Amino acid sequence: MHDLKGKSVLISAQAPVSLPPRAFGCYGANVAAHYNSSKEQAEEVAQDIRVLGVSAITVAADVRDSQAIDAAIAQTIEAFGKIGVLINKAGSLVKRKPLAQVTDELFDEVLHINARSVVAFTCAALPSL
Repeated sequence: MHDLKGKSVLISAQAPVSLPPRAFGCYGANVAAHYNSSKEQAEEVAQDIRVLGVSAITVAADVRDSQAIDAAIAQTIEAFGKIGVLINKAGSLVKRKPLAQVTDELFDEVLHINARSVVAFTCAALPSL
């Protein structure tokens, strides 16, 4: 993992997770930390990474919105030139319900957030990877 200096990493997450972005920053990678609604937390993580002497940005996107994902990818490429590593960590249970109470709408939302968002992030980033 010591060869990450100058590489760019985008980590998608429903809420900013601090360990993976900070770990990549420790190894010299530039980091784009994705968030949906936790801008303050994401900015804190980015600032901690910048202290390490590498670049870090935050990118906002609701993972249910493919255009927002495209914009987050574009923002990352604009900042770093390309994306070398994409980590898809965005996900949610949406709400806990007994299986017998799961509606089609809830099931579709869970799949959209947890599976479709991975495909959308990956497809949008693929030309840069």
